[in-house]
Amino acid sequence: MAAVRVSRDLRAAIVGSPAYFESHPKPASPRELLSHRCINFRHRPDEVYRWEFDKGKRSLAIAVNGPLIVDDAELSLRAALDGAGPVSVMIRTPRPRVDSAPFALVPYSVTCSGSNS
Repeated sequence: MAAVRVSRDLRAAIVGSPAYFESHPKPASPRELLSHRCINFRHRPDEVYRWEFDKGKRSLAIAVNGPLIVDDAELSLRAALDGAGPVSVMIRTPRPRVDSAPFALVPYSVTCSGSNS
C-alpha cells in the first residue's frame, strides 16, 4: 500500500499577547521559554506536548512550564490572547485566527511534515 499525502507541511509558531510581552521579555531562544508562564497542550490523558524546534540539522524538544494545561486549540489561543502566556500553535495558510488577533510572534518557528494516509 502506498502512502498518499493528504495535507501540506504545517508551521508551528510561538505566540503571545502584546500585554504579556510588555511585562515579560520575548524569549530570544527556545530555552528561554523555560522561564515563561507557557500554556501547555495535552494530547492524551498522560501526555503533555513538548515544544519542538529545529534549526538546520539540530532539533530540540522542551517541556515548558506554566499554570495552564488545555486540550483544545481554540481555548489555548483564547488564553494566550487574554495574556495567560505564550502558546505553541499550528499555523495553516491562510492563518486568519492568528493574523487577525493582536498576537506578538516569537522570532522562531518549526515546520512539521504534513499528514499521509
